[in-house]
Amino acid sequence: MSYRYLGQLTDPDGKRLVLISKGDKDVTVSRGSLLDDGFSVVDIQKTHITIVHIATSTPFEIRIPDADASLP
Repeated sequence: MSYRYLGQLTDPDGKRLVLISKGDKDVTVSRGSLLDDGFSVVDIQKTHITIVHIATSTPFEIRIPDADASLP
């Protein structure tokens, strides 16, 4: 798994924005986001982001560090 968690913030409308990266590409994701390489974001919890490889239905978790897990 080559995705990693970068951070998160809340926009002025109260929407949670979560940033992940793969290599030198940063992406803002939410539940339902499709990623370039056949992955889909299926869930975002306080401690992890679950993505699934669509072709194989293989799930992966991207861990959210404890310091950021306390954010809404």
